[in-house]
Amino acid sequence: MNLAGKPKEMAAWFDRYADWLCGLMDSLKAANVDIVTLSDDWGSNETMLFRRACGAS
Repeated sequence: MNLAGKPKEMAAWFDRYADWLCGLMDSLKAANVDIVTLSDDWGSNETMLFRRACGAS
């Protein structure tokens, strides 16, 4: 699914993702975890999620 052309759907996805990350951090804190490493791959099976020009100034 390409969310780049669907800003409302993309915002909803990021909200769900942020909620998931917050829950993960709460669980890790409760387990007394000292170190967390997160890695993201912001692409799809066919192309990048964002065009290079999106972050260019």
